[in-house]
Amino acid sequence: MLLPLLEMTVRFASPARSPSHHAPHPRPDTAEERYTTWAGRYSQKPTVVIQLIKETSGQEHALRTWTAQGETASENK
Repeated sequence: MLLPLLEMTVRFASPARSPSHHAPHPRPDTAEERYTTWAGRYSQKPTVVIQLIKETSGQEHALRTWTAQGETASENK
């Protein structure tokens, strides 16, 4: 049985930079890797918000969010 393909997106947003960088990844493991890389690289900047987004049926759900204060994870993965 095949599982439906979910598009995972890592979003890098900073109020000083508009628009935000949006990098879609069809494979969840690739999206997770990119999220971790960006969090390590940019997490010390106070205005940066990095999100791992799951998109299904036109709806977006933030699975993980990283700010300078640390990470929060959604309970609804």
